[in-house]
Amino acid sequence: MRQFMTVLLATLLITGCATNGKLIASSVPNSCGSVGHTFTWIKYGDSHLGALALSDIGRSAEWRFRLIPDGGSGPNSYSNKVVTIIGEPPNDTWLSVSGQHSSDPVLTLCVPASLAVGTDVKYMISVKDVGELDPRARVVL
Repeated sequence: MRQFMTVLLATLLITGCATNGKLIASSVPNSCGSVGHTFTWIKYGDSHLGALALSDIGRSAEWRFRLIPDGGSGPNSYSNKVVTIIGEPPNDTWLSVSGQHSSDPVLTLCVPASLAVGTDVKYMISVKDVGELDPRARVVL
């Protein structure tokens, strides 16, 4: 039983790492009127903010940002901090979303169908009282 649990845990960890930032083209419809999504994890807390430097996104697919704050409840919790994601000008005005882990741990955007394959999308992640990051994404299909 112990070996089974070890293998199961290792599989989940490897799968989780492999899907962060990679387009998942599934047959399940998304809220953008197509299929597929990309998860980009945003981890933040006391004096740190992290996200994948480069994510793959698909045209007309969902781009989901999973918020992962430090701390549980009380004064050491970061779950009530506002996370804001905005596109860098001039052509990424579609990229704008804001929220808190305590309300919804996943922020979702629809990637425009008009973006060309190979386009680099630059954006800024800002967490109030924590800091800012400027990762990017690449349109892969």
